[in-house]
Amino acid sequence: MTKYLTSITSLLLVLALTGVASGQSRQDSQQSGQVKKTQNYRLPDEKRFKFDWSDLALAGGMAADTATSIGGHEAGLFRGRDGKYAVGPNVAFKCGLFAAFKLLEWRYPEHRKATKILKCIAGAGFGIVAVHNSRVR
Repeated sequence: MTKYLTSITSLLLVLALTGVASGQSRQDSQQSGQVKKTQNYRLPDEKRFKFDWSDLALAGGMAADTATSIGGHEAGLFRGRDGKYAVGPNVAFKCGLFAAFKLLEWRYPEHRKATKILKCIAGAGFGIVAVHNSRVR
């Protein structure tokens, strides 16, 4: 399962970075030949970072998974040399996943609803893993 989550996170990050690069080149091509205007430094509402219930669901699922994994034996990427759970790589992965979702939400505000649904699904997935961890240990 960790292999799939890592692949999905990498794919989301690549898509977000590709969109940022193409958006910048589009802006450059539109501004060529035009006098640059002074910009208002206030971002429009759809471009601001917002925290809502889907962020809470994702962070809650991640926190529950991390809390139930501490001290146990792990299979996959997030284990240390002794076979027990390694907190550092797991927290780094989950923070990266959260940041990738926020970057997608910021870069593509027209798809914010789909991003919220994906965050809730990911949070539920982490919650299911947490329930499994609590039953196994």
